[in-house]
Amino acid sequence: MGTKRENVIFAGIEVQPPDEESYKSKVFLIACTADLQAKALVMNMKQHNGKCGCPKCKQPGTHIGHKQQWPYQVHDPKGPRRTHEETKAHAAAASDTGKDVCGIKNPSSWLTAVPHFDIVEGMAIDYMHGALLGVAKRMISYWFSETSTNKHKDWYCGNSKHEIDYMLENIKPPMEIHRRPRSITGHLQHWKASKFRAWLLYYSLPIMVHFLDPKYYEHYALFVMAQHILLQQSITEDDVDRAEQLLLQFVSQFESLYGVQEVVCNVHSLVHYADNVRELGPL
Repeated sequence: MGTKRENVIFAGIEVQPPDEESYKSKVFLIACTADLQAKALVMNMKQHNGKCGCPKCKQPGTHIGHKQQWPYQVHDPKGPRRTHEETKAHAAAASDTGKDVCGIKNPSSWLTAVPHFDIVEGMAIDYMHGALLGVAKRMISYWFSETSTNKHKDWYCGNSKHEIDYMLENIKPPMEIHRRPRSITGHLQHWKASKFRAWLLYYSLPIMVHFLDPKYYEHYALFVMAQHILLQQSITEDDVDRAEQLLLQFVSQFESLYGVQEVVCNVHSLVHYADNVRELGPL
């Protein structure tokens, strides 16, 4: 049975359309995506809150205050990059020794045996959880969280929350957004990814320019502009290069503005977004 199944995989499937010549069709897995927790399980590696927990590079990160951080590496922000063959070798070594190698704990039961699938380049970054429910949500938390510590930060905008709510609830959204915006004060806990997407791409810059300290606003604008570029359905190499520079600048400044302890995996992952688009297409 195993041999017959393998022959089908490599030989393809004969397709006979009506009134046309038959042809052979082959299907290959080129991309897989999951949130960070599931990705660690699928790749059989450490979770994102552990040493060497980034699925795209081998940076070990640091662990301070019960959190894993990835301080920005000026000379090699994206590297050393993982590769498919090296990851397989790390998995084999981990299996032999019983200890993880660069965060890889064992061979992936699902993906390393799939023909032609690249377990590093083929594992797409999950933009919904990473950029929307990750970074965009985190920025809102910085600006509006009413903790005693946060209220004394230069980025805090909680005192203007009611004005921001008024502006938000009186916006007339573009046609591609089917639901009207809801307030931050009473509804933020109910926002789903679509709400954070609308906030990120359409509402946040024209609203926050009136309330956010200019250096934090200009920094946040780097992130917004880069997401706009990488979400285009048609994208050029120059577009991707420009978005990459914006994101590298955003991540490099994040540490000095919000603290190294806040450069968590979703923030660090932004340095890999452009390569993800180069490999698999727009976000």
